[in-house]
Amino acid sequence: MTGQVGRQEAARSAGVQVIWDIFHYGSPDHVDQGSLHFIDAYASFAAEAVRVHRSIAGTPPLLCSLNEISFFAWAVEVGYFPRVGPNKRGWFKRHLVKAAIAGSCNAGDRPRLQICLGRALIPIAPRDRTRSERRRAEIARQGQFEAHDMLLGRVEPELGGSEDVVDVVGLNLYPHNQWFENGPTIPRGHHEYRDLSEMLLEVAHRYGKPMFHCRDRLRGIRRAGLAPATRCVPLWVSEHRSRVFACNGLPGLGQFASCRGGVIFGHPRGWHTPPPSARRGRNWCVSKICSRQTGRADCVATHRKGEHPL
Repeated sequence: MTGQVGRQEAARSAGVQVIWDIFHYGSPDHVDQGSLHFIDAYASFAAEAVRVHRSIAGTPPLLCSLNEISFFAWAVEVGYFPRVGPNKRGWFKRHLVKAAIAGSCNAGDRPRLQICLGRALIPIAPRDRTRSERRRAEIARQGQFEAHDMLLGRVEPELGGSEDVVDVVGLNLYPHNQWFENGPTIPRGHHEYRDLSEMLLEVAHRYGKPMFHCRDRLRGIRRAGLAPATRCVPLWVSEHRSRVFACNGLPGLGQFASCRGGVIFGHPRGWHTPPPSARRGRNWCVSKICSRQTGRADCVATHRKGEHPL
């Protein structure tokens, strides 16, 4: 936890609450992610992360306990990530759900402790209008909700899920997140391309929980869909206390190009400053501090009560 201490001290000195992503696919080599020991080890780690945060900040943290369960499970099943556990479709997703539930239950003080789970928005369209093709595409599209439905105990309650396992729904958006069933991606402007506002409303009505747009890799003209989304959902959002925003951009890592998403964009060669009308001074300053401490620019800084980050 040595590195974490420095990041938390930076956040405390800046007066900002950070959403801490405590499990983003990786684990120590001695922990077999396909074993029952992984669930116990992760639950213990989550509890320790909360304890360390309390010792520094004196308040419960806001945690993303296990990032993008569905993508993680898919990546293992198709060999994009190293395979673990039995070669059985759906097994690893349920294994991760059990781990996330154990971590949430072991983290301590609810309801003050807030648990958010990030997931990608994945619209899938049929390649033609035949009944069988539309049915296959809809089944595939509904799969994006499966992990959260399990966590909330709405399906397969024997896994231990319940409504209080997830407090906040985080939503990730990518330029290649829409595709035809077993086909290519859907280009923006195509009649099957779904607007972000439509997807946000579907998630809001499905879960009825606070939500936020926590990550995107949209670039250039693709980002044009974000502004209409923030105009189309304010009434529902204000009534249900949900918030939709992207705070920070993400610098290019490896083969990925830099993404100027959100209000603030950080880059190793310097910071991009948006016009004054598009930022708030406090959030701008705080996000720079947190990003310098972590070496990354995807830390999400929540706004002070009564302020809107955009």
